[in-house]
Amino acid sequence: MAIVSVTTTQGAVSPEVWVPLAEELATLTYEAEGFAGSAVAPTVCWTFLDERPRHAFSTGAGDPAAALYYVEVTVLSGSVDKSGKHKLGEAITLALLAREGVPATAENLNRVWVRFSEIADGDLIVGGESTSLAGLKELIAQGVAVRG
Repeated sequence: MAIVSVTTTQGAVSPEVWVPLAEELATLTYEAEGFAGSAVAPTVCWTFLDERPRHAFSTGAGDPAAALYYVEVTVLSGSVDKSGKHKLGEAITLALLAREGVPATAENLNRVWVRFSEIADGDLIVGGESTSLAGLKELIAQGVAVRG
């Protein structure tokens, strides 16, 4: 179970780009969790696009010349180790830039920030039931859909 939330400037990601990008980000995330090939994993990895007005994005140096992306990846605690987070953060960064159609220069790479948050077992309620990494692994192994 993961949530990938992308916050950026309004209009930076068109609907035509968002749908395949959302699927790509979800796939990268549940694969990093170790759930590649699962029929259930795509249904429990949600993606959100949070667009903010142009004036809502700024830096200490003023208005940025290009869109900034703040990505928050929320996973169950222990589902992605430190190395996996690094690889996933890099993959998310490259996916965003590729969909934007720009090269992965240092300037462009620095416009994407990826932050990870972990949810402790029992701190996420889905379908009225407490979740755990062990429970999720069992559901995925059984191919059982999660309520919610």
